[in-house]
Amino acid sequence: DGYELSVNSTTWWITRDDNGTGTDIDTGAATFASGDTIEIRIISGVITGWKNGSQISGAEISDSAYTTGQPGWESYQDSAIVGWLDNWEGGDLGAAQSQAPRSMHQFHTRRT
Repeated sequence: DGYELSVNSTTWWITRDDNGTGTDIDTGAATFASGDTIEIRIISGVITGWKNGSQISGAEISDSAYTTGQPGWESYQDSAIVGWLDNWEGGDLGAAQSQAPRSMHQFHTRRT
């Protein structure tokens, strides 16, 4: 359960996942390409989407369904395209981290 930022080449979605059911709570248009860095930040109930270090225009919504949790990721592909997750990291952005950042490098996903 929690929040996710999903993208394709022309669209972004902020989704709240509740017991395996995803509900889009915000969406908009933007251009995404291979090599872009995407990020979701949740600070005091405000969820924002980021691309290459800049906030995505319009990707900001307040939601307080989840106030604590752990960072994570998931991958889903609906075509035969091969993708890469590179330099994944998650942690507390606050002044005093409550846990060490988690990281992963060069994770390869492929539809089989």
